Amino acid sequence: MIFMAFSRIHVNSIKMNACGGCGGGGIGFSLKRPRLSIDFSKSNNVQIECQNKKLKQIIKNYVTTFIKRYQVPGCKIKVLEFFEPHRGLGSETQAGLLIGKAFNKIYNLNIEKEEIVKLFKIAGVSGIGYYSFFEGGFIVEGGYPMGKNCKKIDFNVHSSEPPVFISRYNFPKEMKILLIIPNKSPVDSFSRIKENTLFKENTPISLKEIGDISTSVLTGLIPGIITKNYNQIVKNLMFISTLGTKRLELKINFDLIKDIQKKMSDLIEFKYYHKERNTFSLVNDENQEITSFVEGDEEILIKKPIPWLGLSSLGSTLYSVLNINDKKQNNLIKEISKRIKDVKIIITEVKNGKSSF
Repeated sequence: MIFMAFSRIHVNSIKMNACGGCGGGGIGFSLKRPRLSIDFSKSNNVQIECQNKKLKQIIKNYVTTFIKRYQVPGCKIKVLEFFEPHRGLGSETQAGLLIGKAFNKIYNLNIEKEEIVKLFKIAGVSGIGYYSFFEGGFIVEGGYPMGKNCKKIDFNVHSSEPPVFISRYNFPKEMKILLIIPNKSPVDSFSRIKENTLFKENTPISLKEIGDISTSVLTGLIPGIITKNYNQIVKNLMFISTLGTKRLELKINFDLIKDIQKKMSDLIEFKYYHKERNTFSLVNDENQEITSFVEGDEEILIKKPIPWLGLSSLGSTLYSVLNINDKKQNNLIKEISKRIKDVKIIITEVKNGKSSF
């Protein structure tokens, strides 16, 4: 039987500060492509066919853990479609949930999805991938109860339960998502422990900055999605993309981002600029620095096909929201392909549909 899971974009965390209630939280959205597709069937042993060695090992680890816990004989898995791990697209979370769903369906186990979360230790740092799998669309999650007497005491500890779900919204179908996926990534060798340590060392984020992110999400980005206001969506995504722990992620990937921006200088309207003290700004052709959309609410007129490039999760996939027709999309892919040889370019849509377990 064929089972599918879809990639996702993690735009940013909302509240990387444990002060007052929940910590973490985040926004992101599910994508139609790239996707993970497997042919899964019963077997008396374990057989996994996958062209990607890293993903094959990830799947093998999940399968071994599942068989040990639920005492099923085995499975035969052929990976038909996949996307590269460690690119900020959520491959590990999606693979775990997909393997759990496949076992559950094929062996009629009636397992609740919460059991899979605990078994595979999924959604302990972010819930964007988890809720994208089931809810689709644009996701807002509220983080984890943190502090004294809570299961999650800081950002170096994984929660055993998913974060609080706030809401999901259908993303406008007419707006497309550009993905630039590098063949090599600065975070290829990052372990989960190293990721946790990095975020622990770079948190908490100031309450003022958290306020800026929250305001932009609540009164800018979400209303823009609901009203299908392209400029409002892009403006707020750009603003959010320079704040909080995103600065750390931009710093890690900045050489890669800088190189891509240079090669596509006449295609991108706003470009990242690395300032002193690990801060980032966006600068347009007139060198007008964008520091805030909350105070002043500057008007942005987008003249080029790519308004800006956002960074998904820890990296290194870059994304943007496009508002161009099919012919221009095809021309854009051809133009980027001429300039950058070591990336995969995809123009896709947000996957708005929900999925069951």
